Amino acid sequence: MAREGVDPPFVNQQVVDGEPTSALTTDHLAAAVARAAEAWPGLAARLVGGGRWSRWTTVNGTSLPGLRVVDGTRWDGGGPKGALWLRDPLDPVRGPLAEVVYAPLCADGLPRLVVRTHHAVVDGRAAMAFTADVFRVLRGEEPRGAVPGPSDLSLAGAPSPNAPSDATPVLSPEPGCGPTWQRVTWNGPTRDLLPRVLLALAGAAEAGEGARWRFSVPADLRVTQDVADPSWMACANLTGLIRADLLPDDTFSALRARIDAGRERAGAPLHAAHAVRDVPLPILAWFGRRGAESLLTHQRSEASATVSNLGRAALDLHVRRDRDGV
Repeated sequence: MAREGVDPPFVNQQVVDGEPTSALTTDHLAAAVARAAEAWPGLAARLVGGGRWSRWTTVNGTSLPGLRVVDGTRWDGGGPKGALWLRDPLDPVRGPLAEVVYAPLCADGLPRLVVRTHHAVVDGRAAMAFTADVFRVLRGEEPRGAVPGPSDLSLAGAPSPNAPSDATPVLSPEPGCGPTWQRVTWNGPTRDLLPRVLLALAGAAEAGEGARWRFSVPADLRVTQDVADPSWMACANLTGLIRADLLPDDTFSALRARIDAGRERAGAPLHAAHAVRDVPLPILAWFGRRGAESLLTHQRSEASATVSNLGRAALDLHVRRDRDGV
């Protein structure tokens, strides 16, 4: 939650393109969002208390995620330009913790949905599952839903050393540039896509001969949960972290092996994070801002890049049966 005070908004945003001939109505979509949200009781939680007493709890009368309609005529879906509402926060105290934003007509003539979820209670895997549930309802099916929690620490495993190597990440950011994103098309092989993307990023950055890189790769901790039902989903941020160093003259095989080895220690950073769980959030946010400012001043970063790979998205989960929807 301290991240909210360092680089807001702390929000996952999944963009779904529609078709120009979409017959989807706002009433139909709003009803689908409401029905899907009912199957996700974790989205009704609110952050209460402070310091060691802060906790997530369900508050009676809490509003569930809903639909917001926006003007997308200046947005082409290829980046944040023309969509200032992508920077709107989701309030963990007052809520809602998620929303579906509908732009009926964008600059390129397409309708789009953006499913926005607060990252403190929803990670990328859960965000994709919630989006799929919205479309299940649109198809006339029942949402699969998700259970609230467990905690990330309960799935992190025993503490283990996750010491970084002597690689030094080097960046040259423009002060105050802030985060951004851009949609691109990958035309290369999709097998072992993650290490291929990391190598491509390092090559495109042109950091100079002998540059060393450290990549942060989020890892889904749900794989440690022993459950009989493969569709089990938890509404929580159950994300560990892999630190993958790319050293000079590294091969593709060496980087892939380093990522695979890091999965066994993906929960280690969570133990360090929970060591400061009693510190008030404003103080943590203040230290986070000062640390980020210092790194920018010295043109350094804790990681050269963070790259998250959620795998293939099944397109049949994001269409309506009559093919008229988004």
